[in-house]
Amino acid sequence: MTNTPATSCSYDLVITQADEGAECSVVRRGPANALAVTGGRSCDEGIRLAGLLFPICPRAHMAAGLSAMEAAAGVMLSSEQAAAREAAVLAEAAASSLWRAGFTWPQLMGLAPDPGLVRSGRQASDGILAALFSENWARPGGAEIVFRANDARAALNVLTECAEQLETASAEIVSAADRTFDQAFTVLPALGNQLLFADTAPDRISAEETPRSQARAAQTAGTLSDWFAAQAAATRALTGQLADALDRIAPAPAANFPSDATGTGMGIATTARGRLRHIIDLDHGRIARWTSTAPTDWNFALNGPAANYAAQLARDEFDRIAPWLIAALDPCSPCRIVPAGSAAHA
Repeated sequence: MTNTPATSCSYDLVITQADEGAECSVVRRGPANALAVTGGRSCDEGIRLAGLLFPICPRAHMAAGLSAMEAAAGVMLSSEQAAAREAAVLAEAAASSLWRAGFTWPQLMGLAPDPGLVRSGRQASDGILAALFSENWARPGGAEIVFRANDARAALNVLTECAEQLETASAEIVSAADRTFDQAFTVLPALGNQLLFADTAPDRISAEETPRSQARAAQTAGTLSDWFAAQAAATRALTGQLADALDRIAPAPAANFPSDATGTGMGIATTARGRLRHIIDLDHGRIARWTSTAPTDWNFALNGPAANYAAQLARDEFDRIAPWLIAALDPCSPCRIVPAGSAAHA
């Protein structure tokens, strides 16, 4: 069994081999809702906890939570505040994308990792955040913007250069993957369509967002290598969106957030793997309920994309190709591939 901290999750992709092919299911380990620990806390306390609970993409989780709180309270951010928060999250998403090129993808190819690419992207992302706000940015209603445009654009240039390196690395991966799979892996175009058009798990608010919005770029893909190329292109697109957000930022004060807010709101934020959704109930300024739906929740849901498309792999190809499928889905939580009946599930 996989041991995880009390607030983290891991996944097992469980394979049952049969004469007609593989049957796959997903076992999720960890709490059903890590955000339940925020119950009864103030908004400021809850946001700080969210950043600690989700260390892979903390800005996205905090931004989605902030937007949900503001929607519940009927608070509308100024265009400048909204652009500054968007820029902070996009910078994080772009830097997170570089992790795949620096560590995950080289590992699949048997190559040495490139920590320099990851480090440069992370430092540039932090530099953009530091250039936007004069204090802690993660506050309901926003924080005072003191925009240091030159610093922000210098950091953006570094992120853009890193994205270009990612595209170069992706070209190498495409070549290696094509040789490895002989252009035979064809399930991901359908995966892209499913992820693009299917809604997240239903909740009390009908307006839904689709995780893995970058799947749109892969709808015409024909092989697994094309999927990785599409993800590299999506990373480059993130830097373009970031540049647009920076153009819309100007110094601005924070909005007033009522201390006794009551209501229900939903917030959306961008991650490297797709869109993230948070839903929050506030009761007189306290968090009554807080839930989230992340791309990993959708990708590794019961009978979801990971299980459905792993089952399409040929039996004699499974061990070789399944790790690439998991990397394409890019879970933020650990995922193992294990046979049914193994010691892990005894």
